[in-house]
Amino acid sequence: MGDLGGLIHTRRRELGMSLQGVADRVGCARSYLCMIETGARGEGGAGVSEALLVRLEGTLGLEPGALTRAAQWSATPAGVRREVAGMGASQRAAAAQLRALLGEGSLDETFKRGRLR
Repeated sequence: MGDLGGLIHTRRRELGMSLQGVADRVGCARSYLCMIETGARGEGGAGVSEALLVRLEGTLGLEPGALTRAAQWSATPAGVRREVAGMGASQRAAAAQLRALLGEGSLDETFKRGRLR
């Protein structure tokens, strides 16, 4: 998951929209939107109102809730984000191992061969 400001900036640029154009559409100052994009406002996005995030999602054509989740993720302490990322890697490794085991035949066959513990 990307940070809030980066997500807004990237999507705005993809759409070819200016800071001023987006700010006018969502009802905030250009300077405020710039501070959100650069991360200078709101402790990783935590200080940005949910109402503004909803308006930004609509203006930028983003999935509802995408910016709220990004703001929450950006406000999560770095140590917690690292731990969650590590958990995701170990889950992907376990899933790959299970797919490999199941690729050898049915679950019953894999069990009979002693490959499941």
